[in-house]
Amino acid sequence: MRPVVAVFQENYYDPWCEEIPVDPELDFVCKDYSPERPTQLERIFGPEYQVACSQDHPDNCGVVRRDFGTFAGCYDEPFCLDGFFGMAPPSGCTSRARVWSIVINRANGVDWTLVNVHASSGFESDVRACRADQFRQIFEDRGDGQPLANGDVNLVMGDINTDPFLAPIIDQSARVWNQYVGDGLPFDYLSADRACIDPNYALILHVDHVVSDMLTGSCVVPGVTDGVPPVMDAIYWDHKPVVCQVALEIEQ
Repeated sequence: MRPVVAVFQENYYDPWCEEIPVDPELDFVCKDYSPERPTQLERIFGPEYQVACSQDHPDNCGVVRRDFGTFAGCYDEPFCLDGFFGMAPPSGCTSRARVWSIVINRANGVDWTLVNVHASSGFESDVRACRADQFRQIFEDRGDGQPLANGDVNLVMGDINTDPFLAPIIDQSARVWNQYVGDGLPFDYLSADRACIDPNYALILHVDHVVSDMLTGSCVVPGVTDGVPPVMDAIYWDHKPVVCQVALEIEQ
């Protein structure tokens, strides 16, 4: 599909292969691993893309197509290990970041700030409170007085690990998210009906989201409700991808 921008949560970071025994008969990412081999995302996307991963979480990464832009601070490197910046929540509820941002230096000079979200998972009271803190880092204060989404054009994508439509009655983190995202709020969903995306988790839940303060557009979950058959019948993961077509009005 040649996306201009994509983010991933829980992709496999190849150097982990050095720490685990690998069954030679298993068709696994570590098969034929060598330290010199490009990482999995580099192999998937090829040289026309730049890859950057998150501080302390090399399994949470993003890619940008080079004819669209490059990641700030990563220069011309094909793989930028700690390109996405993040901080542990000021409350200290987690020891490491679960939300990160990076600037995309656009070829046309209109830079974007890209936020990759992989919020804490679970519905225990402490997890719900911590996830709320992580959402505040995106929209209020990442820990140094600035929100992660602090650019002129902000694109927030990823796994928020709650459903902002079904969970607010029991989850304060969903209520915090809903203070900032929705019709008439600073950020809006990139979906035409403002009901967010098609369910992409367990067929009923909306946990993976794409929102922006400046971009408009729509999203689908391929193979779920868009009428397009899946690429293959096997189910390889519990989440399904979200694919969006977006536009920036000031560029039209």
